[in-house]
Amino acid sequence: MTRIVALVVMFVAVVTAPLSAQPTDKQIKRSLEQEKALRERLAREWLNLAAVAVVNGAKTAALDAIAKTKQYEAEADTLRLASLLKRANAIGSDASPESPKVSKRRKIVHRNVCRALDQMAALDVPREHDERLEEYLWRAFALDPGNLRRIKLLRKVAELAGERGRADRVRRLLRRAEELDPVGLKKNLWLSAQRAMAMHSRVRIKARKHDMEAFVLLPRQWTEKRRWPVFVYLAGPKQDWLNAALDLREATEDRPYVIVVPFIRSNAKELEPGWVMDAGKSPPDPKVLEDYDVPGLKAILKDVQDLYGGEKKFAMSGFSVGAMLNYWWLFRRPQDLWAAAPASGHFAKRLMNLPVKPRGTGPATRIFLGAGDVRGKFRRWPQNEEALAALQKLGHRDAELDKVDGRAHERYTDLVLKFFDEVRPGG
Repeated sequence: MTRIVALVVMFVAVVTAPLSAQPTDKQIKRSLEQEKALRERLAREWLNLAAVAVVNGAKTAALDAIAKTKQYEAEADTLRLASLLKRANAIGSDASPESPKVSKRRKIVHRNVCRALDQMAALDVPREHDERLEEYLWRAFALDPGNLRRIKLLRKVAELAGERGRADRVRRLLRRAEELDPVGLKKNLWLSAQRAMAMHSRVRIKARKHDMEAFVLLPRQWTEKRRWPVFVYLAGPKQDWLNAALDLREATEDRPYVIVVPFIRSNAKELEPGWVMDAGKSPPDPKVLEDYDVPGLKAILKDVQDLYGGEKKFAMSGFSVGAMLNYWWLFRRPQDLWAAAPASGHFAKRLMNLPVKPRGTGPATRIFLGAGDVRGKFRRWPQNEEALAALQKLGHRDAELDKVDGRAHERYTDLVLKFFDEVRPGG
């Protein structure tokens, strides 16, 4: 009983021990020495299991233990390892049934190995050692899947990595969490790490009540003590969500926006008005915009409000065919927007079915088009001019079109952000 209590105390200490903001040289040296000692312990544990298995005729168990010993071969007793391997190969076949001594020893070794792996995974080291230490956690999970205390350790490691700005580590751990802790993700037990990830880089989320995913970027100065203006960016036909998020992270600098890049489906190139389909292709259903994108984005935005402090009203910019959803929102849910900025956008009349009259002057709206857009004169210009006329007729008194000289088909991120800065409530 005393040994069990000691194990529990050790595990709690590993999980809850506070790490410094960044490890000192002394801490790094001590951690690396601890890692070396723990690797030696692991090699001994597996060799001991191999020895018991050889003596009791368990060939498979012996060879498996020897293979695991080789993961720590630099610290292993090489002569003993070679001897056990020779003796294991000499066994004709496994004894059946397996000896109770082998089964008992395996349980003890697995327990001891997992203890050491957990300790190694939580060592305080510089970021260049992160992936090696994470591998110890995955080995522990393979031996002891579903261990709730280890899942708690995994969350703690991710949280500390987020506090230190180690975005790559948090991203890797969150990716593993989808497999190892899906329940914790649904219960928002990873929220601290996700928020830290979104502040330093971006975080990929899935709506709680829809299967839409999105990248979320938080301001560097983000805090849960206040609400933050939201900027929804709708990507164009390449559907390059990642590069869009990276570009927006760089472009927003110290601006206070919570940025949402939803993985919409209505920005498929084939949905562009007037697009000529390739031979053999079936045209996509235009209803995907209303049937998938609208409810999906609503669900994403609800989560952003609840978990990331986003304000209820938001600004929206849609690039190229991504602007179609932007226009749908202007015509159908103008009350949700405090600003809109379609950029090099497409527009179709079906987007204004059953339009809703805006309150007051309506959201501040600027439509950005490039004077040098190669498709401008026969596609985008007349479409956006038609959209502007329809918006103004409906009651959008703060809607304008800006044809930008010397520029072509692009996102106009600089102009969009400048415009949002000027019209942001309280900005």
